[in-house]
Amino acid sequence: MAVTNVVFYLLSLGYMFISPKVLYIHFVVMLYNIGVNSFVIFALGLSSKKSIDLEQRAMFNYQGMGTAQWLITFPILFGPLAVYGILLLAFGATAAYIVLGGIGLLGIILHPKLIDYFTKEYLNRKHKMISAYKST
Repeated sequence: MAVTNVVFYLLSLGYMFISPKVLYIHFVVMLYNIGVNSFVIFALGLSSKKSIDLEQRAMFNYQGMGTAQWLITFPILFGPLAVYGILLLAFGATAAYIVLGGIGLLGIILHPKLIDYFTKEYLNRKHKMISAYKST
């Protein structure tokens, strides 16, 4: 996910000629995606209990997709917008960008600890998840 974010950030640098402000916005969004959204997706995966047939094709395959997987788009899309909106009203656009970028940067800095946490959680829940996969 991080590599994809960086690639798309680099591809968006052309928009800088339209407005240099776009460069900062895209950078903040990239930091937030890498530092926060990747771990939100890991957290959702902990509660997934839908089976997946690994023999099926990957394109347009919605096996294992339940309501929870579709609902994750709301906090991923609207979470940063809500934080930005509140900070914009309270402190202005620059402060909102700095705080959102800072939250993303904090997630990147804490990456090893967060990965360790999710690894332990997945290992603790592996038997529950396997039994849920087999029962569906």
